[in-house]
Formats: sequence, C-alpha cells, structure tokens
Amino acid sequence: LKMMHRLDEAEASYQRAIDVSHPDQLDDSLFGYGILCLLRGQYPRGWEYYDLRRSLYNYPEPEFPYWRGESLQNKTILLFCEQGYGDTLQFVRYAAKVAALAKKTDVRVQLPLQKLLAASLPDCTVYSGAVRPAEHYDFACSLHSLPFVFQSTEETIPQRNGYLQPAAKLIKKWRGILNRATGGKGFHVGIVWAGNPKHHN
Repeated sequence: LKMMHRLDEAEASYQRAIDVSHPDQLDDSLFGYGILCLLRGQYPRGWEYYDLRRSLYNYPEPEFPYWRGESLQNKTILLFCEQGYGDTLQFVRYAAKVAALAKKTDVRVQLPLQKLLAASLPDCTVYSGAVRPAEHYDFACSLHSLPFVFQSTEETIPQRNGYLQPAAKLIKKWRGILNRATGGKGFHVGIVWAGNPKHHN
C-alpha cells in the first residue's frame, strides 16, 4: 500500500501491525511506519522511527559513543556513511552544521565520493576506507541519523544551494579543455544519473 502511495490505507495497516506486534517485532513495524511518516512530511516522528534501522539492520558502526546531540564544544566527531551513494549525497548536507559545533569533524564516505565531498566540505576532513587507527573521536554518528539529532522539519532541513561543489582546480581544468574544444564558445553541460538498478525501488 505504501509503495502504491495509498498512504491512508498504509497508515491504518501500520497502526494495526504496531498494535499486535510482539515486542521483538515492534521496531520493524515502527520503522516501516516511520518511512511512511517521512513520505507524508511528518518529519519529527518519521526521523525518530527511521533511526530504529540501527537496531534492525546492524549496519557497521565505529566503536565510539554514538552522538545524540550532546555538546560538541572542544570535541571531535566522526560522521560516517551507512548505505548507498545517493543516501550519502542526501544526508551529507548536515555535515556543515555539525562542523560548526565541533572542534574537529571528520567524514568517512565511499571512495568514489571522496574527492567531491572533500571539495564540498572545507571545514571537515573527508576520507574513505577504514576508520583511521590512530584517530580517537569523542563521538561518532551516521549521516542518516543527523536529521533526527537536529529534529529537522521541512523548514529546517539545510537548503543551502549548491552544497556539493567540485574542486576549483577541476573547474579551471575543464573550463580550459572545453573552451579549447569549442573555440571559446563554451558548453552547457547537463548531468543525468540513476539509482542502483538492483535496488527494489
């Protein structure tokens, strides 16, 4: 029902599932209901239930205290990716908000995104691969949990235009290449992309 966007019927079904769920299955019902809440723009409740994915799916997490909004003054924090590239690009918009609160903010992302996000997050250290063994962090937090920590509503989701920025040297390089190819007329470039074709949605 949810996937068919019959949202009222889906909500009624989730409410019934929540009412009859065994305690061991309750988080699964609440998580599904949370996704429905996000679809409906009911963000505070949706983000709260969406955070239940951590107990349901056992995504690997660094072994540091999980940040839930505690003061970051004079603290270091590691933000880490959790799922696909699109999820990282969606939720990394919150990294600048964290960096404004912390002494040091590192962001661990998938290797193909490292160069783009390093250029886009000048106040963070962006890397890929395993957690650096020499590093110690006061806190760690999944990028996916940041909307919940910040209690995001539609009005408070970070909306800064162009929060993804290519490196200035790449802009200069490709501007020169394209100008030479067109005799200085320039190109208008559009980018088309798609999600993982193996994903169920």
